[in-house]
Amino acid sequence: MPQQKNQILSEEHLPDAELEIMGVLWRSDEPMKTADIHKALEKEKNWSISTVHALLARLTERGFVELEKRGRLKYYTPLVAKDNYQKKETKSFLRKFYQNSAKSLIATLVEEQAVTPEEWLELCRMFEEEK
Repeated sequence: MPQQKNQILSEEHLPDAELEIMGVLWRSDEPMKTADIHKALEKEKNWSISTVHALLARLTERGFVELEKRGRLKYYTPLVAKDNYQKKETKSFLRKFYQNSAKSLIATLVEEQAVTPEEWLELCRMFEEEK
């Protein structure tokens, strides 16, 4: 498997369709054929194989995935690690919607009951460990 990039461009944001493709690739331990990616998404998405090809081409052009040709088959491997992308998107979300205030974000999650008591305790333990 190729070395995954440690960082991505600061403003690189994946549209939802491309993020769906990346999700499939991130769940795989091996490079995936186009047909396998299509099959993994067919229950959730009604995409043609040509749509999957087009999305993979965009992801390749933008440096999110690597294309390896083996004969007539194309295999794809993520070049951007899921956790790196999640961290970047979280920072962007926090900046855009909460003016970089984690407190405001957490307050919203608590008010909307999006955090269970068990998750809250786990978060508190994480904060204590970081001290």
